[in-house]
Amino acid sequence: MADSKFSRDEALRFGWDTMKSNLAFFIILFLIFFFVSAIGSGLNAALGNLSEQKGAAAAMAVLAMFLVVVVVQVVSIIMQIGLVKIALEFVDSRKPTYAELFNNYRFFWRYLFASILVGLIVLGGFLLLIVPGIIWAIKYGLFQYLVVDKKAGIMESIKKSGQITYGAKWDLFVFGLLLLVINIAGALCFLVGLFATLPTTMLAMAHVYRQLLAKAEAPAAVSAPVGPQPINPQIGE
Repeated sequence: MADSKFSRDEALRFGWDTMKSNLAFFIILFLIFFFVSAIGSGLNAALGNLSEQKGAAAAMAVLAMFLVVVVVQVVSIIMQIGLVKIALEFVDSRKPTYAELFNNYRFFWRYLFASILVGLIVLGGFLLLIVPGIIWAIKYGLFQYLVVDKKAGIMESIKKSGQITYGAKWDLFVFGLLLLVINIAGALCFLVGLFATLPTTMLAMAHVYRQLLAKAEAPAAVSAPVGPQPINPQIGE
């Protein structure tokens, strides 16, 4: 449906302009994100070397590696939630702080279980004929914004995502490909370009979510009254 679509140009322009105006903030933000992720990878590599030994040391290393993996995944999800929150703050004309990257942990469980459920739905679609998996990934892919923005529950966020993406799946598919190309271009610029393309695409996607949500929540136009209508008298009758 036409009224469910969005403006790609407007979203990308917002993402680009906001990124340029807050470039230093985003560089530091993603440096923090990459640094925390790298710590987890480094610990896993070190513990992996210890696990190759024999005896109690190897058993302890395996246990420690398992715990590190769990902690890294938890922190990673919390940071993903934080990035969604930060993007929404900019879309709403507010300036977020770096603390937003970590202080939205209250959404962790619903975000995690909604992610798992959507992942299973998409996997089921791919096992069918691939195409349903793509469609369902687009249809339910905005659940994360609804969890953070509307504090929606697991099923509520998934259902609402399906509602606000109705009639806009093809546009979202094309837009997703465009964002992917933009980030590939950023990676080809010796990875440094990602410090510009990642926030641009992140903000653009949050802007699209806001557009779709606003249209889905807009009050329906008042319909014409049902039943016989009064006949205007003709002149001369």
